Amino acid sequence: MRLHNLAHLAAIGTQPGCLNLCLHGFHGGAHVFRPEGLPGERFLDQLFDLLFARCLGHIAFDQRDLAELFFGQLRAIALGELLDGFAPLLDQRGKNLLRLGIGERLALLDLFILERGLDHAQRGETLGLACFHRGDNIFFNLLHYTCLAHVAPVKKTCSWNVQTSNYRKKRDSGPLATMNTEDSETMIRKTRLFTPGPTPLLPAAQFAMAAADIHHRTPEFRALYLRVLEQLRAFVGTKNDVLLLASSGTGAMEAAVSNLTSPGDRVLVLSAGKFGERWEALAKAFGCAVDVIKVPYGQTFSLDEVRKALKTETRAVLMQATESSTGVRHDVKGVAELLKSAKSDALLIVDAITGLGTTHFDVDGWGVDVVIGGSQKAVMIPPGLSYIGVSQRAWEAMETSLNPRYYFDLRKERKNAKNGESAYTPAVALIAALGAALDYIAAQGGGDLAAGRKVLVDNAETCAAMTRAAVEALGLKLFGPDAPAAAATAVLPPAGVDSGVIVKELKSRFAAIITNGQGEMKGQIFRIAHIGFFDYMDTIAIIGALEQVAASSLKLPGFEFGKAVAAAQKVYAERTAKAAETLEAVGAR
Repeated sequence: MRLHNLAHLAAIGTQPGCLNLCLHGFHGGAHVFRPEGLPGERFLDQLFDLLFARCLGHIAFDQRDLAELFFGQLRAIALGELLDGFAPLLDQRGKNLLRLGIGERLALLDLFILERGLDHAQRGETLGLACFHRGDNIFFNLLHYTCLAHVAPVKKTCSWNVQTSNYRKKRDSGPLATMNTEDSETMIRKTRLFTPGPTPLLPAAQFAMAAADIHHRTPEFRALYLRVLEQLRAFVGTKNDVLLLASSGTGAMEAAVSNLTSPGDRVLVLSAGKFGERWEALAKAFGCAVDVIKVPYGQTFSLDEVRKALKTETRAVLMQATESSTGVRHDVKGVAELLKSAKSDALLIVDAITGLGTTHFDVDGWGVDVVIGGSQKAVMIPPGLSYIGVSQRAWEAMETSLNPRYYFDLRKERKNAKNGESAYTPAVALIAALGAALDYIAAQGGGDLAAGRKVLVDNAETCAAMTRAAVEALGLKLFGPDAPAAAATAVLPPAGVDSGVIVKELKSRFAAIITNGQGEMKGQIFRIAHIGFFDYMDTIAIIGALEQVAASSLKLPGFEFGKAVAAAQKVYAERTAKAAETLEAVGAR
């Protein structure tokens, strides 16, 4: 049997002859079979090769190859056994992705076919069952003699066909993946991130990365590096030095501990989630004596608790601006003022990785000694960079610190940064992307980075307020409602529902990626982010998708379509009207 041309050919468009969706092969649709033995066969072959083999990079599969099987002594089950032998060519990713419907000519009277399920090739399991066509099946009619794929609804008079039945349950999402439901038409799915990191990428930053083929010890890179460092100072809102590190935000957190403490130093950690626990672990790793104010997830600590825990010998206070694992915002300003009023020598070290760009800060005015940010957050570029602002008081404290450091020695970075270089090989493409992102933020403020930062923060605050109103209108409860962050909104699922169900449904049906709870909160909350490159349209979209999930899976009492969206719309209208009034009042002055 000449099965030499087996190929994963084209994804299926919803219109006959539609080729613009032909980006996914077999895993996104069905196979195409080429007719042979017709008049003008050479011409058809050439046209077919032009349309599919060359343009799409696939090979064709001659219809005659299977016709020999159909009209021979092999029947449907026998053919299925043969297919088991070359199933590895059909699918190496998951199970039950292929449904082969096979029937003989003139034998299909009432849409009855034998459908054979091919399990994962490496497991060798098969399943034979009788079933009926359903309206959402998609197929290629092999008797429709044309070299173009013919896509049509399943009809009662159909003969040999290859169909994908319920493959949507096994599909991976992609930029043009399709979404089928039992009762809906096919739709494309466009992947959207609603996670608190990584966040959606700024297109201008992606272009800058693609063009960043410069060496890091050249005048061109030095000029870029110095410009980006200066822009970061404006973005953070400080006159202090701001340094870049080729690491995630945790690398900058470690740098803060290793550069500013010695073994045995007493530090105070304010912990209310996974990242507060990270401060505690880092401080212990470098031999510090750690005092911890620990409050339950979803809460924040009181200033009275901080005052009581602060000691004369406390060298540093370590805290988050926003605990993204719980969607809670902490009172950085209040802690800074407390340290001043207590005349404490403790350094205030703030993980603002999800706080910068979502919370208004006055770093110098409040007296924050170290502030830390990350690239995959509000500055809208991929993970891999962290930045750290360091006060003069903190630089002086480094001279007496005895903890070891090498790669994360901030003094080396400061010395090299003055000349437009990093101590070690920098992440050149990410730095170029960061420059483009900071240019974009400045443009939002009419060329002023400080004004652009305010716009970015106000945008996050508005998206968060819209989302909070929407989930409450659905009848869901906020997690940590007393101090909600603008970086992400944490929501409790209905009683008895695992939050992972909501996360999975949003992904599988709409390619919308939100996050489950972390650590002990997994399954108990879901989180929708607003940090960085999100806007009104994104927020309305995720709320609409959440309504669809609520309607099908959550069974909320009194649910009505549109209530959540309407609540979000009202918040947006009120906030934009207030902003317009404020702008008008400023202009009048």
